Amino acid sequence: MIEDILSTLKYNNIQLQPCSDEDIVMLEDMHGIKLPVAYKQFLAVAGRGADTYMAGSDWEYEKLDSVNREAIALLACHGCQDLPDKAFICWMHQGYQFAFFVCDGNDDPAIFYYNETAGRADFVQTYDRLSDWLYDELVLASLEIPG
Repeated sequence: MIEDILSTLKYNNIQLQPCSDEDIVMLEDMHGIKLPVAYKQFLAVAGRGADTYMAGSDWEYEKLDSVNREAIALLACHGCQDLPDKAFICWMHQGYQFAFFVCDGNDDPAIFYYNETAGRADFVQTYDRLSDWLYDELVLASLEIPG
């Protein structure tokens, strides 16, 4: 599925800016986690940016440290439950909603979502697989799906 996502981005002439292997290792070391294979594949091709893909949200490599800190602060501010152990915030939008997965050894983990305006103090599993979420973001970006 990750290959389909990346080929769709390329098919639509989206300018992809990859992370280096060193970037990915540094991210893992900084957060004390082992990132899932699907996410590392995505970062290795588009982790530093991909034009209009997920435009308006923070998901690029250079923003990941701050969105992880901001998500924790957002939860604390609203008295919400703590993130699960080994959770990694991979996307934040406008500072009030975020998506994360748990680095538990699954190569393509589930995506969980929090939105401060939803009136809930817990997390909602929105996708069974990270790759499904990344694929749906292609649709939201109105990109043409080849094939």
